[in-house]
Amino acid sequence: MDKAAIIKVFVIAVLCFYLFKGVLALLMNQALIRMEKKGKAIEAKNKKAMEEYRKTRGW
Repeated sequence: MDKAAIIKVFVIAVLCFYLFKGVLALLMNQALIRMEKKGKAIEAKNKKAMEEYRKTRGW
């Protein structure tokens, strides 16, 4: 293999690495967003339940 072929292979490998890294970052970001939404929904549900509990118990 001459130098040009080695450089082409190296460039392709680097590009594939960063493509994979970018896709992985996007997937992790989407998972984090979903977990935050789910957590906020659970927090709102718990807050509402606590308010109802306080109303019935006379706090």
